[in-house]
Amino acid sequence: MNPILKTGLLTTLLLINTSNRENGILKQKEKNKEKTHIEITQTTETTQTNKTTHQTILLAGDIMLGTTYNNKTKEKYKKINELLENTIPKKDCFCGNLEGTLGTIETKKDTTKNWKTYRFKTPKEFDEILEELQIDFLNRANNHSFDYGTKGVIITNKNLDSLHISYAGLGTKPYVIKNINGTRYGFIGASPFRNTNPLRVKKIKEILKEIKDSTDITIVAFHAGGEGKEYLHTTRETEYFKGEYRGNPYVFAHKVIDAGADIVYGQGPHVPRGIELYNNKIIAYSLGNFITQGHFSLEGEQQYSPLIEVKVNSQGDFVSGNIYGFIQTKKGLKKDTTNKTIKLIKQLSEEDFPKSKLYISEEGKIKRKDE
Repeated sequence: MNPILKTGLLTTLLLINTSNRENGILKQKEKNKEKTHIEITQTTETTQTNKTTHQTILLAGDIMLGTTYNNKTKEKYKKINELLENTIPKKDCFCGNLEGTLGTIETKKDTTKNWKTYRFKTPKEFDEILEELQIDFLNRANNHSFDYGTKGVIITNKNLDSLHISYAGLGTKPYVIKNINGTRYGFIGASPFRNTNPLRVKKIKEILKEIKDSTDITIVAFHAGGEGKEYLHTTRETEYFKGEYRGNPYVFAHKVIDAGADIVYGQGPHVPRGIELYNNKIIAYSLGNFITQGHFSLEGEQQYSPLIEVKVNSQGDFVSGNIYGFIQTKKGLKKDTTNKTIKLIKQLSEEDFPKSKLYISEEGKIKRKDE
């Protein structure tokens, strides 16, 4: 072969090989970039797991600290953390539901028919209270997550990230994994509302299967059911509120436990509902309002603010628990010294789940009936 032709051919082959290799590296970089994006938005870095001790999880209902920017409103929340510390023993994980948005969001009032009667926006200055509460997970799947559109969601995400509070339940972020003191918690949020992770058993099953090997304890939070004192009881039926589909909490909770969830808890009715032991797993169907403000009614059962403590073993099975009762007043959160909150949950649990192997004492102790 002509030496010049041979040299040209070798050069061409070298260029082709280099191009292919560079394309391969570029494609791999894109894959790695995509994987990194998923890890950043869906999980936090994990370390060695801890499967030797029981874990204590604290569950709370709706959190909406304020819609106004006055110091008087903010002042009444300043002693909440002190109240909880004096009432509740040490916890390993704290979960709640963020009702609405968090941050300074400048918007013009929408005068169209799509303007919602209630739009919730907790001011940025309230974030220090959330930080003091040391909340680990917040469910973002509810009917007020998009009260201020995509802009409100982005600002809320940014503010929660700055507080190191993990969140899930949005359509773009259905779950999150977080390592807390060596235990890997998987947290999934779901609701029947637009742009959130859908309240569909099939979808939750897929997520549970996906994160099974990356988690030790999996918690599913759902926002569903009718609203108000007319919806205290957990039925086995699909629920609607003012004609709007609100899911079937009973069927959903049972099926996601069958699929591998360890703890299931609900929000949405703005009143407490009963709790149930199903296949050794705990279900709290509604925790009502924890700390709320503005247009939330504080009448009757809607002023009851329970916190439920759940202790589980390394398999996520229920070991024991406690109900801590609080009352919301116009002056702030107070301890329920009459135990009305506990007595209501006890009554609803016994009426709605008579075959459940769960016993609740008058003081709020939760244990198995066979113990």
